Amino acid sequence: LWILGIPAGDVYNELGIDFELKDNSNNSVIWSKSFQKDYRKGFNLYSMPSDFTYDIMFKDILMKSTKEIEEKLSKYKAN
Repeated sequence: LWILGIPAGDVYNELGIDFELKDNSNNSVIWSKSFQKDYRKGFNLYSMPSDFTYDIMFKDILMKSTKEIEEKLSKYKAN
């Protein structure tokens, strides 16, 4: 059946990261957030996905967190 391209299995990866941004002058937390990302993909004999996609998931998390940190810092500096 695999010769016909019927799914042979799936790949599942999960990544969780906690970030915290602190002001060292008064030891206060400016921003903190937890991010969770997962990846699931089925595969067959003719389309084998990468086993590990942590780099792609980490890049996506960094892009989202960078935008949030920029917004928070612009408000923090204004005060």
